[in-house]
Amino acid sequence: MCNFLQKILKICLVFALILLPESGFALPQGESIVSGSAVFNDLGTTLEINQSTDKLIVEYDSFSIASNETVDFNQPSISSKALNRVIGSDPSKIFGTLTSNGTVFLVNPSGVLFGSTANVDVGGLVASTLNITDVDFLNDNFVFTGNQGSIKNYGKLRANRVGGYIALLSPELKNTGLIKAVSLGKIALASGEKVTLGLDDYGLISVVVNKKVTSNASGADAAIDNQGTLYAPAGEIVLTAQVLDTVFDEAINNSGIIEASTMRGHKGKVALLANHDIGVTGEIEGSAMVDISSTGDIDLDGADVVSDDTIFLTSQDGSITQSSGLISSQNLALSAKSGINLDSTSVDKLSALNTDWNDIVIVNDKDLQIADLTGLSGINPGVVGQAGIVNTAFGGAIDLTVLGNLSVNEMIQTLRGDIALAATGNIIQNGNGDIEITGNDTPWMVPNPINLDSPSHTPGVRSLDNTVDVTWQVEDPVYYEVSPANFQASAGGDYIMNAGTKVETHNGDATVKAEGDVKLALIDASMGNVSVTSVNGSILDNDLGVIPGDYDVIGHTIKLSADNGSIGGPGAEEEIDMGHPYDFSFLWIENEYASVDGVLDPGYTSSLDSNGEWVFAQTSDPLADSDNWWFHVATIAGEMMSEQASIGPFVIGSETPPPNPDTRGYGDEYQDENPVYYEILAPSQFLNFEPATTLGLYAYHPLTPVDQSAFDDIRLDADAYEFIEDNIRKKGNFSSYFGE
Repeated sequence: MCNFLQKILKICLVFALILLPESGFALPQGESIVSGSAVFNDLGTTLEINQSTDKLIVEYDSFSIASNETVDFNQPSISSKALNRVIGSDPSKIFGTLTSNGTVFLVNPSGVLFGSTANVDVGGLVASTLNITDVDFLNDNFVFTGNQGSIKNYGKLRANRVGGYIALLSPELKNTGLIKAVSLGKIALASGEKVTLGLDDYGLISVVVNKKVTSNASGADAAIDNQGTLYAPAGEIVLTAQVLDTVFDEAINNSGIIEASTMRGHKGKVALLANHDIGVTGEIEGSAMVDISSTGDIDLDGADVVSDDTIFLTSQDGSITQSSGLISSQNLALSAKSGINLDSTSVDKLSALNTDWNDIVIVNDKDLQIADLTGLSGINPGVVGQAGIVNTAFGGAIDLTVLGNLSVNEMIQTLRGDIALAATGNIIQNGNGDIEITGNDTPWMVPNPINLDSPSHTPGVRSLDNTVDVTWQVEDPVYYEVSPANFQASAGGDYIMNAGTKVETHNGDATVKAEGDVKLALIDASMGNVSVTSVNGSILDNDLGVIPGDYDVIGHTIKLSADNGSIGGPGAEEEIDMGHPYDFSFLWIENEYASVDGVLDPGYTSSLDSNGEWVFAQTSDPLADSDNWWFHVATIAGEMMSEQASIGPFVIGSETPPPNPDTRGYGDEYQDENPVYYEILAPSQFLNFEPATTLGLYAYHPLTPVDQSAFDDIRLDADAYEFIEDNIRKKGNFSSYFGE
């Protein structure tokens, strides 16, 4: 309650100062020339200061101007500068008129207030609560230091010459009025305890905050708070703040209007630069560029950010968010550490990078190109464009929605996050426009191969190599409860992969659905599943390659569907070449005109025909063949997937197989809890997996003595593959089999 009352009191004091009658003010008092030469003429309500040297330093007991008063600087040239330093304890209250043909510096550590009736019309203005030494001023070394006071503007500040500038420097700044720099002019609002300006005869060329703000005596929410209008046609507007994290809620807040528009062929630039959060609910226009760069979060909810050319949004350690408003430009370059979520963009070309946490989610209202913007750079040093859309956050996804056509000209890539693309028009992969989930098969994210039942070591631990030897070295397994990320694309028109492009999921599923044609180059899901659907068109080969080595689709299961078109074409180069990298994979189509002419391992291939029935074109080699004693499948132990966990061979007979070397047996209770393995009651040409006629199938290491002759004529058929798919790869918990 006490803090609340203090804030109310401070607000009342501010309004009291704004509305203070002019009788409470006087023209600048107690002037003393420190350097240079000037004549002061007091004309009642007007003070003329006729400066005769290029540089002038004057100290005052007070420097204020009532609403009916005028202070007029007559300077030798537009490049002349006058430093007016207040050494008294009263803040400067400017409610009247301040004019000059050159540049006026007003320095008052106690604060500077421009009231609602203030009218400042100068060649250039630097108002600061930070001090500058005489030596630095005279040597054009414009370095300001200090840690007190604030600057508030409720009136009109105008730089009236081409290339003029307005610079406000203080730990705390607020504007609700109008600050304007005419053609090619500059406006700078800088919050810090040390600030360096770079000036020349044609305006402010740089502003750098060298020291952070360490205190907030007024309790302001933001170090720089713009609720008014900043206007610099064909010029440059910079808001920059460096603050300690706990001092202000935000470093910069803009609920007003910031505009640097185009004039006579010249375009304007806007930059908001901070080491803490930036909030924008107002309007920002920089016809050449808008650069919003922050170490913290950038919150653009309700904001309109517009540029004819480029917008940079960069959050070094935070997120970039927007749920309403509009971000509109030709180019949009995004970079964040903890997520990007923009619900309303209207851009032609896009690049984005997220590095450490959360997703990239963007909705664009027109045709969009995923582009290489690395040749572009922002106002803030180190801000550059990206190439494509990349999310390196662990589990961070990319979700891109386009109301129009989507052209992927550069990579779209995640580490282990889903990628989802949706366009009301066509989706086209061009040139460097590969789509890839790189980390699905990263070795440190899944357990190493697990030996299911070896007599040489204890179940539940993994080997350090892939040899079969009784002297295997073993160590405790490391499990990661992760699932592969997936790719999904939905196109209201065609989905076109131009030759040389690819979608690569590294064991994640890939799903593509298009209202029109799907033209394939390469979709490689490895052990993941692939589903490609053309609702009203065909699925065609767009790279016209033939196997070996030139596949169109690779996956553990592959489903192609084009009910109203064809799958592939009649020519050898027009067939859809499908393959799978591991045993126990499935390929099927849902179209009688399909042309499928290749698999990586045709001996282990089965498919569904147009009626949904399993078709097994070629049986496996005999199980007794030495190359087929081990079947390498993606086996799940609980939530833990192994790349090369193995089963086999199979015991045939009605008796329970012998116990494992660790003396464990598998009785009825185990079979009831883990109905995964089947025992064949009688040998047959093909293994029969009908539950009604089978009890259990057990797997153990080939080093265990068995009669191999039982496998001479036994092969796996489609039912066997389907069983393994349903009951091994997808079954789930193998924990009791692996042991505790």
